Amino acid sequence: MARRAADNAAAVCPERVVVVTGAAAAAVGRTLRGSGAVPVNNPAWSTGLASSLAAGVAAIDADADGILIMTCDQPGVGETDLKRLARAWHCRPDVPAAAAYGGVIGVPAILPRALFPRLAGLRGDAGAARVLRAMPGVIRVPMTGAAFDVDDGDDLALMAKRLRLRTVLRPAPGGA
Repeated sequence: MARRAADNAAAVCPERVVVVTGAAAAAVGRTLRGSGAVPVNNPAWSTGLASSLAAGVAAIDADADGILIMTCDQPGVGETDLKRLARAWHCRPDVPAAAAYGGVIGVPAILPRALFPRLAGLRGDAGAARVLRAMPGVIRVPMTGAAFDVDDGDDLALMAKRLRLRTVLRPAPGGA
């Protein structure tokens, strides 16, 4: 899932993709080999999501206008979704653009440079959604695929089942 997310991010951010790793840093690093993504280990991963955001913000280029924040556990988010998000943000790059699903806004999201200090200042399990909820005028990009995330073994099994079903139901090449 980390490799797929990194590849999707690279379609939107070809200059540099940073992947923050934690408990499984070595395994994720191996998965990313050859992708061009830069793994950044967060040794404080167990303190919560905020430390990973801070590590990611610290690792991006100093001249970056914005940051795409996403997780690798949203298998329903694809390259097309991220491109729509980027197009929306490019229309108003001083305002965050975020996925809208299930009545909420959250990741994936693109936040402008002006918000980097807020992201870096979060603590515990606070994520980008906390910053987004506090901002007026966030550009909401409908993204139903972002509603499902893989948090445990049951979610992983459901994802695998959905992938198998899509493979079985996909028409054969040539329409046959």
